[in-house]
Amino acid sequence: MKSKQDVLFPIMVIMMCLVQSFCSAFTNPMKPTGPLTNRIITIEIAVVDVLRSLAIDKADPVLNKVLLNTLERQKKEDKDFVTLFGESFAQLYPKAFLAPIFSSFELRERVSPTSTNAETLKVLDSEMNTVINQTLKILHTRIESLGVMNANFQKLPLSNRYIITIQNVQDPERLKKMLQSSAKIGFW
Repeated sequence: MKSKQDVLFPIMVIMMCLVQSFCSAFTNPMKPTGPLTNRIITIEIAVVDVLRSLAIDKADPVLNKVLLNTLERQKKEDKDFVTLFGESFAQLYPKAFLAPIFSSFELRERVSPTSTNAETLKVLDSEMNTVINQTLKILHTRIESLGVMNANFQKLPLSNRYIITIQNVQDPERLKKMLQSSAKIGFW
């Protein structure tokens, strides 16, 4: 049986700084000492890892086959990942149930071994949204801690990527280091 501390949702953050510039050392976020720049950053949330972390057996061949199929479908279809996951599961294993894969200790109050696929997918969707919202909240807090207000977050269609537009960045290197720091978030 896993403890609550063992439940981690890895979030892969891919950083791509698209605007290049130089600026002086960071001293006080409220008092700029060098030129200010704008940054456009792309992050990607590893939804596959989030779903895998919710499963009882992360190496389950059925789970991994469905995840791979879902990733391929996501490249072509404009649906959220959990919906595509449910459709892929139903297509590949029409008579099987998701509940035995996801009726873990952590989800025991919401997913029982007898839960329907629709009920299980509803819980998975809720968990996915929680992870995404927490990740964006953490990134927003990190950006604000640099004295940068009004960062704009925009979801890219057909992906798990978000564009963050940040104006008036005093220290781009510090911003990059702060956003790339450990991005594992635990929920229970």
